[in-house]
Amino acid sequence: MGFDVGKLAAATARQCQERCAASPQCVFFTFLLDGTCFLKSSDNGARSAAGSVSGPKHCPQVQPQFSVPLLVTVYHKAVTSPREQEIYTAMAANVRNPWISEVHVLFEPAIPTVSCDGLLHKLLMETRFGMACLSNALLQKVKCINVNQQPTTGDMISYANQHFTYSPAFLLSHADVVFDASLGRVDPAVLRQGNGFLLSVRSPRARGAYQETMNGEFAEPNERCSLGFAGFSWDAYMLAAPVQGALQLDFFMNRLGSENKAAWQLWKVGGLQMWNPCLHLHAYHWHGTPRPSGPLLSVAGPGIANVFPCWDCPGVTPETAKADLCSQGHRMQITSQVLIEQLAVKDMHMLCCMTPQACDASITNVGHPGWRDYLCRLPEDRNCVIYGGRREVNPAVDTMEVGFR
Repeated sequence: MGFDVGKLAAATARQCQERCAASPQCVFFTFLLDGTCFLKSSDNGARSAAGSVSGPKHCPQVQPQFSVPLLVTVYHKAVTSPREQEIYTAMAANVRNPWISEVHVLFEPAIPTVSCDGLLHKLLMETRFGMACLSNALLQKVKCINVNQQPTTGDMISYANQHFTYSPAFLLSHADVVFDASLGRVDPAVLRQGNGFLLSVRSPRARGAYQETMNGEFAEPNERCSLGFAGFSWDAYMLAAPVQGALQLDFFMNRLGSENKAAWQLWKVGGLQMWNPCLHLHAYHWHGTPRPSGPLLSVAGPGIANVFPCWDCPGVTPETAKADLCSQGHRMQITSQVLIEQLAVKDMHMLCCMTPQACDASITNVGHPGWRDYLCRLPEDRNCVIYGGRREVNPAVDTMEVGFR
């Protein structure tokens, strides 16, 4: 609110932004869906409001050293629900990401005669992200492919092998996963040296893009990049095409245990060492709407687990140097085998505590979520775990049986 330097009429948010760009005093704009365009000199005190779209005078332009294609699949219902709005908004955010060169969408409509040509562009432009900062040029990054039935994980890998060999790497994820500039921390050459990345998702940042575009904070914590769920759950992959091996991936990505089985196939059959660099390479899960009721369908077969977040991941520059962690706390070397086993991590090596006494007391309270689910990420973090996390998949302890036969 406030900082108004002009009030005009505009047909679209794009036109409102253009009028802001033409005004020397304007730095930010707010477009109301009734056609009112406010030109503003600052965004101080900005907050989300229904029926409005805000943005900067110019959308940021970044020239990354590399960019990679993203492959997702979408089931489009005849009526767009809040859940579908989340999905299309997440896709629009990825279209804006300069580290993503193209977004390939395997589009399965509820009505078989519906074509995705033009429809997907329309759906993306109707999101708050689209109205604020999606141009026709950016929409050219979207490649929509009609499919008659839900693609399996194998179908998606086959598509990537056919279309992405030109790229140093590609991303494969659920459509509601949003990536950011942390893609620039990756040296994609490492993915052609026998390595593959899987990414446990994180909750959207507070007061971030999710709040801005979905008109509300993320209500349901969905942090998987941790010592708890991360070793068993991930929603995205970064690989290099072609992926080798006769992979058995005849199951859907949205089935319980599918990620464990897919990772097992990529490791055992595809010959890739799988790493989880989610602490440094961010994948945000934009799923804040209620989950559907009913039984969870699962897949059966061998899978891998214990792929915990790595700090020293091959080909990834850490967000913070490990030596800088716990700069305001007390480090304690972990020597208790019981403690290590309870934390389910074999190569974790330190706790960061408020005081030496707090570290001592923590051993008797190891089941507290603060120890199991919270990794040190920033120098000022305390009451957290400093985790080495660079370990190759060990078939003796990391294989599991998933699903039901």
